[in-house]
Amino acid sequence: MVACGESGPTGPELTPEIAQALASITASDLAAAVGVIAHDSMAGRGTPSTGLDMTAAFIAEEFQSAGLRPGGDDGYFQRFPLQGGSETTNTIGWIEGSDPAFRSEYIVFSAHMDHLGVGFPFQGDTIYNGADDNASGTAAILELAEAFGGFGLQPRRSIVFIAFSAEELGLVGSRWYVDHPTFPLENTFANVNLDMIGRNWRDTIVALRSPDELGETAERVADNHPELGLEVIDDPWPNLSLLSRSDQWNFIRNGVPALFFTSGLHTDYHTPLDEADRLDYEKTERVTRLLFFIALELAGYQ
Repeated sequence: MVACGESGPTGPELTPEIAQALASITASDLAAAVGVIAHDSMAGRGTPSTGLDMTAAFIAEEFQSAGLRPGGDDGYFQRFPLQGGSETTNTIGWIEGSDPAFRSEYIVFSAHMDHLGVGFPFQGDTIYNGADDNASGTAAILELAEAFGGFGLQPRRSIVFIAFSAEELGLVGSRWYVDHPTFPLENTFANVNLDMIGRNWRDTIVALRSPDELGETAERVADNHPELGLEVIDDPWPNLSLLSRSDQWNFIRNGVPALFFTSGLHTDYHTPLDEADRLDYEKTERVTRLLFFIALELAGYQ
């Protein structure tokens, strides 16, 4: 297993091309992506469902438009079976690293694209759109993919972008991936997972970490970019065991260092009230830009 504390590439200066890629990460783009993923036409993206399949296809198209290489075992898709005889898919794209000494090491950025589908009526609504959970993290993955792929940035390590399905069934999509990786787990330098990053505190983001040094990296990068106005903090809810409740857990249990970014739970969690118009997109832009700088730090840049 690649150890995240080993010497290797470090982050770059803010060159014009990096500044251009950073500027492409916008609140309006994030809002547009969440608007697609959390639209009623997706019927809550339950696993399995036509809406989830449509979401996976949308993400694959976005990866292709950004210039990412297909990273699944069927183009951009990694299809896998579910109990009962149905199937679903993870969606995977990647950028090959530029440095021969490091391109066989992988930084995996991930978010789950599924939610709860159509369910029990709540305040007259039956569609659980999951705008924060987790269209917010999925939209950030799309913005990061565009920033790296669409502007010709050349990270030294390879970067893999994954939208997992079946997270709400018990982290099933990420478990399938780590059991059937399309990029070797032993060469996976780190996983950075995003889940519910669009609500709660305006200027704070939680980074749960294993090991601690990954969290220290995130905090240092935030300190180096005060223009983002974000404080990175460790787990303020240890009693909730959030580190084991999203897809980073399957990487951690297989020895891959991981960072989990979240703004935490809220009263609309797992209800039909988790709608697109309740997200703070200006904050989500700043969080995604922080993730962009963390990607540059972890992957290295030349």
